[in-house]
Amino acid sequence: MEWTDRYNARKINEGAYGEILEINSDKTKVIKALHPNYSDREDLQRIQREIHCLGKLKDNSNVIDILDFNSNARLPWFVMPRATTNLHDYVLKQGALSDELTINITYSILNAMKDAHHNDILHRDLGASNILLFIKDEYIDVRVADFSLGRDFKKSTKPLTRSIHSRLGHDAFIAPEQYKSLSNATKLSDIYSIGALMLFMCTGDNPLRAITRPIESSLSNIISDLMQDNPNKRPGNIDEVINLLHRFQRLRNSRRVRSTFHEICNNFAAGQTMSEESFIDLTEYLTNKKRLYKGEKQGHLTYDEYFSPLLMAPPNLIATWVKEYAAPSNVDLFIDRYQEQLEQIMGQTRWTFRSMNSICHFLMSNFYYHDRLKAKIADMITNVYSRHFNEAHSSLLRIVTNEYDNERLVVNIAMAISKYSNHKIVKEFIDDNEPRIKHVAFIEAFSFEPIN
Repeated sequence: MEWTDRYNARKINEGAYGEILEINSDKTKVIKALHPNYSDREDLQRIQREIHCLGKLKDNSNVIDILDFNSNARLPWFVMPRATTNLHDYVLKQGALSDELTINITYSILNAMKDAHHNDILHRDLGASNILLFIKDEYIDVRVADFSLGRDFKKSTKPLTRSIHSRLGHDAFIAPEQYKSLSNATKLSDIYSIGALMLFMCTGDNPLRAITRPIESSLSNIISDLMQDNPNKRPGNIDEVINLLHRFQRLRNSRRVRSTFHEICNNFAAGQTMSEESFIDLTEYLTNKKRLYKGEKQGHLTYDEYFSPLLMAPPNLIATWVKEYAAPSNVDLFIDRYQEQLEQIMGQTRWTFRSMNSICHFLMSNFYYHDRLKAKIADMITNVYSRHFNEAHSSLLRIVTNEYDNERLVVNIAMAISKYSNHKIVKEFIDDNEPRIKHVAFIEAFSFEPIN
């Protein structure tokens, strides 16, 4: 099926081998399709591989979503969300970005590329125009796009070897080894490109020009490490880059006086905003691995030391951190820490069980800010209810009776709660509330009979 059989759209841009079309009935989405006058078979292979790569990375929160596609059409195509802008245009408009914003955007790119490299996918064209930004109320959602030069090493496909000096590739962001041929690219080449993107954000200038001058940014050493001409002198993988940024953030603030969580709460309550220093201290507080009080009778310690400070915080503090300040990887780490403590306290005594109502409500206060958190929070709430904590009833009811406009999200939530389909109390809950449940998937999650 060609895109013309399903959509009415008009061309708004074109690139090396494809064209971008705006869907007339929904201007929040665009179609990327092979150009009708594409020059050779390699162009056809590029868009087919891009669709393949995006499909493999569809669950990553920092890779552009693929909403519809047909890779077997005469002119292969796919539908994706329409971004507010891209990193290239954003930096040209804003000028050099702060170190903190540079780090946050870089974390998002690293999150996407860590998943790509884990799946043996190289990008090979990480230019600023391929980093899409979705901006809402000053929150920037970063998505890596344009895997058209991507290569999947798990498939026995011939590498694309066209010279980078041709019409393909963002020269200023490309690793030196790629200049001769794209087939020379490795995962270390993508790491070089990430360094070039950081340099572009810090300086607002073309990386090829900026690298020849002193870099007036405290991130200069990291950028230099990533942009080493010799691939073997660069960080060996994405995790090493993430660790460099973590270390930088910790050491940069080693000489200042840290704020306690109580002080951060008081300052936020007074102004409903956060200074950069408070943001760093709050991030450290929320993501550091807290002590687990493992004794069966130490529930009072788990509650007093971990949950109580969070529940006593100003209502919007954590939600503001999640929505406006924190990198996605740090939000994920915070939720992981919360889940560890939640799992711990459910097996303990000597704490007031009715406090579980507040513990669940705290989770729900963050449920609506990030789609990618919803399935994990649904899992945690359902787990609590399956352990006979009736205090989770209202939270679970909100999850399963809400209406969602994202089909993938519905499936992910359904998969999360279906893990508890063999728990009688949860199944009875679904049965009792079936008339109020809008999505059939949530009901089907508890009617599926596994194959023996």
